Amino acid sequence: MGYTDNMSPEMKQRIVQELVPGKQISLAHIIANPDKILYTKLGLDPSLDYSRAAIGIMTVSPAETAIIMADIAMKSSGIELGFVDRFSGSLIITGTVSEVEASTSAILDYVGNKLGFTLCPITRTWQNMKKLVLIGRSEAGKTTLTQALRGEKIHYHKTQYVNNFDVIVDTPGEYAQTKGLGHALALYTYESDVVGLLVSATEPYCLFPPCITCMANREVIGIVTKIHNPDANVKLATSWLELAGCKKIFYVDSRQQEGIPEILEYLREDGDVMPWEKDASDPVN
Repeated sequence: MGYTDNMSPEMKQRIVQELVPGKQISLAHIIANPDKILYTKLGLDPSLDYSRAAIGIMTVSPAETAIIMADIAMKSSGIELGFVDRFSGSLIITGTVSEVEASTSAILDYVGNKLGFTLCPITRTWQNMKKLVLIGRSEAGKTTLTQALRGEKIHYHKTQYVNNFDVIVDTPGEYAQTKGLGHALALYTYESDVVGLLVSATEPYCLFPPCITCMANREVIGIVTKIHNPDANVKLATSWLELAGCKKIFYVDSRQQEGIPEILEYLREDGDVMPWEKDASDPVN
């Protein structure tokens, strides 16, 4: 049985699809604290790139513009070039959050203002919670608080250098107590979403001057530690943090886990599952 064509000439239309690339950046995304496996799947070297803390992904048309974008990215900050493809218009860069943000912003600024491209907004995904940097004098309880927030067993450890634990940055007290090193703390606040000023309830004086929070372009919270120490003066520590400009103050005993859930709750973002919620969310067998 043969095929019968019942379509009239008017119904027969030939459709020709033609791709006309516009001048636009269609994706500009930053992944902060990505899982290590993601580096491997993207063909990046985890031993080199995983410590950098962030991945930037961009797509552009015409595709050859990716070459220009890669050049701008490398000249704007200390990022590493992960991948550039002049055929698909894809660009992947790695670096710290601030480095990737700086390069991405520089690319959008140049391509938009100089080349007249249509731009998309920069989007971001963060792992777990808001990132918190802890600042305070030596023996204020920063490392102990870090251990408590991470659910670790409390043990003494003198912090000799800046430790970046996913969403918590633990800084040495010497950085806050030494004028020459204090400027470095500003750089670590740019890596974080929230700045935590720690004052031990046993401290004889306050390290932070009045209205110091106005110098930060991040959220600033106050944290009073060692609240159950026999020599604690919680009221005095609170007044110091209020004078420094802290509007939100938490009271913590890291060894007793007191105040830890409140800080984690404050740092959580939409979609985060807190440790104490995981068991409740699991189906009961």
